[in-house]
Amino acid sequence: MADGFSVSLIIDSPPEEVWTFLTDFANAGEWMPGIDGLRPIDNEKIGLGTRLQFTARNAMRETEITEWNPGKCVALTSSYGGVTATYTYCVEPDDDETRVSLVAVCMATGAWKILRPGLVWAMKRSDSGQLKKLRTAMRHAAQEI
Repeated sequence: MADGFSVSLIIDSPPEEVWTFLTDFANAGEWMPGIDGLRPIDNEKIGLGTRLQFTARNAMRETEITEWNPGKCVALTSSYGGVTATYTYCVEPDDDETRVSLVAVCMATGAWKILRPGLVWAMKRSDSGQLKKLRTAMRHAAQEI
């Protein structure tokens, strides 16, 4: 059984710039709360099936790119115990700006099913602001140029 949340917002940049920043996973620590950035395992090329490593709560974790539609959507899926979380980020033109959306889904199996509502609440509380942080990180990066 799955549950989750979704958010979207407008970023005042062309879709290509938003996509490039979004998928430069070394920058992810600037806008994804609680992680230090994402690094390909074994220097894999970024694309469908790429496994990325990150540190969260002082523990090494992995996520995998489970959807890769260049310039449009990327999904990252992580599993820990009986919990699987998928975060799908999509980029689309909106006049001269870009609409970015995030759909986060949490699936739980076994005993974790009982905890799923609390896990979804924690995901939403922690991560529903990611896109605002992405927009802020992009603005800071543009000012540094």
